[in-house]
Amino acid sequence: MPVSDCVNEICTLRIELRDTKPLIWRQLEVPTAITLKALHEIIQAAMGWLEYHLWEFTVGQQKFGLPMDEDWGTEPRIDAARVRLREVLTPRKTTIEYLYDFGDDWEHRLIFTNIRLGAQGVTIR
Repeated sequence: MPVSDCVNEICTLRIELRDTKPLIWRQLEVPTAITLKALHEIIQAAMGWLEYHLWEFTVGQQKFGLPMDEDWGTEPRIDAARVRLREVLTPRKTTIEYLYDFGDDWEHRLIFTNIRLGAQGVTIR
């Protein structure tokens, strides 16, 4: 796929807050060109969180989050601001774990489906 197509690629994202009854969830459309840091900010807004706590994404065995100088001494992880969503999505891997608040452990399952080209002429700012 040409780079220009990747920039205009979007997908459907379902965010599920685990261990809630009834299940709390949101469904959004997001560009795959965003960074994982930007995805974190989208999740915060969609779920009504207020950015008060530490967070991380887990994809397979890799963890992504804040740079080491900002994470208050937790285990090393890859800087989420340096990784784009499209870099961690594969045809076989469409689910990512997101943890918010290392004390209360708000665990989210992120399910990505319907990865496709966006409308022509629409740009990401």
